[in-house]
Formats: sequence, C-alpha cells, structure tokens
Amino acid sequence: MTLGDCFGKILKLLNYYAAGGVYAAGGVPADGSDPVRTELFLRAAALIDAAQIEVTSVRPILRTAEIVCARLENRIGTAGVHRVGADGLTFTLPDGDARAFSLRTQDALTVRVLQERDGDTVTLAEIRTEDTPALRAYTAVWTPGEGPVRLCIAGTGHVTDPALYRESFPDAASVPVFGAWRDRPLPADFRSLVRLTLRPCVGPEVRDCREYRLRDGHLALPWAFEGTATLTYTAYPTPVTEDTALDAPLTVDGAAAEAVVYSAAAGLADGEDAALEKRLREPYRTRRSEAVPAQSVKGIAPSLYAAPRRRFA
Repeated sequence: MTLGDCFGKILKLLNYYAAGGVYAAGGVPADGSDPVRTELFLRAAALIDAAQIEVTSVRPILRTAEIVCARLENRIGTAGVHRVGADGLTFTLPDGDARAFSLRTQDALTVRVLQERDGDTVTLAEIRTEDTPALRAYTAVWTPGEGPVRLCIAGTGHVTDPALYRESFPDAASVPVFGAWRDRPLPADFRSLVRLTLRPCVGPEVRDCREYRLRDGHLALPWAFEGTATLTYTAYPTPVTEDTALDAPLTVDGAAAEAVVYSAAAGLADGEDAALEKRLREPYRTRRSEAVPAQSVKGIAPSLYAAPRRRFA
C-alpha cells in the first residue's frame, strides 16, 4: 500500500462513517487548489507515521545486518588509569607510526602529540581537557611525518585508557575510545535485538552470545573481537512525513496497513467528533490484533497423561 492509497482509504472511511460524506475522496492536489484537503493530509501524515510505529510493535519488521569488525591495535598497549604528576606523563613511539589518539579524563589537562623532525619538534595535535564531574572522552587525528612521536600529558590528575592508533580516520569523531568494549554503529532503523551471532576469524561461531552491550545507537563488542557480527533485529518502519511522495510504499503491509488506516482516521476525528473517533477505534483494535503473527511452538504435540492410580488404606 502506498502513502497515497492509505490517505485515500482514510478519506473513504471518514466519508463512510461521518454523516453527509463531508470529506472529499482522492489524493492531495499537486497545485494546492484544495487547501482543506491539503491540510488534512499534513495531519494524516503524522498520524500514519505514529500508527505504523505502534502496529510494528506487535507485528515486528525483522531484518538482518552484518558488521565487519577489523582488528584495531592500541600502539602504546596500555589500559587502566594513569596518574599525571608534576613531571607529566609521556608515551613514545620510536617509529612515529600513529595517526590518531583517544583517552578519557575528568581533569583539566593539556594533551599534545609531538613529533621530532630534523631536530625540530612539531605539534601534530593539541587538546585542553576540562574539569568535569564524570569521565569524558577526547580524540584527535593528524597526518604524521617521519620521526618519533610522543603523546605528552601535562597537568595534575588522571587519564584512563590512553591510546595511539596507526589507522587513518576521517575525523576525530570517528576515533574509537580504547577500553574493554568497542562501539560499532547500529543500522539506522534498529529497534531491538532478536539474535546476535559472532563469527570470529579464528574459531567457531558463537550464537546468542551475551558478550555485548547496546548503548547510544551502538553495538559494543569486546575490543579484541575480530570477525563478523550478524544481527537479526526488529526495525522501525520508514518514516512518513509531509514531504514523503504519495507513491512511496508503506513499510507495513497486509492487515498491519489496514490497521494503520483506521488508526489515522480515528486520529483525524479525535477532538472534532468524539463519537466518530470511538467508532473507528474498535475496528482499528480488531485489525491490530489480526496483524499479530501467529505464535506456535513446533515439535511439541499436546498429549494427555494418566496419573497412576493410588491405593489408600
């Protein structure tokens, strides 16, 4: 069902249930010659979007995605909390093969990445951290040259999990924060996780593993994991806005789409005709329940078992 089909059915429903057929049938005039019907469509678009999200909560949209997880080495190979004293804290790479860094701190510090070039010291990156009540992540990227690289931290306080990476990142926001877990972006339409299978480069795959975290639109996996993560997940439907083309198909189909029609029609009547709104809600609930997929347990046959007869003295 397209968005235009859905809107046409909504108007037909309102005509059928409302006295006198006050709503004009058809789509939205391209030339805007019918402002009443155009305004009705703008309201309906928001209601259709909300309805399809509600319907897919009981009839999930299932999708699969793969996340390829490449190895990322922390070149200074250190983890945990490090104290920054009066003499500062310095990590050195003799080969200078580093293009990004990350660390976390809640103290006000000065972090510099320096490189020795032909007897001169060049500043590749500099960040001044802030005094905050909780740990905050800081990252930077640069283009290295020849010569040793030093990560120098000055001030008084502590840093957690400092890291230097040789990989090139498009910007500082793309640099991961070193630690026990590494965040991987989830699909944009991700709603909830159904199943996760990890296929490491070496060793057997792990189904329904529990070594993961879901946080802030990311899937966090163990930092050292290298392989492929396959997700089966429930998805949000494609959003419907006032700018969505009328020939764009709705993500939901079948009984779910019919439920969306009744829900949006009831939403349009809400606040204007309480009796009409109530009349449309009942068929919406019926179609919403019809949209629920059948739940069955395979491989188990119902049986009756006779209990042994007991004898009482």
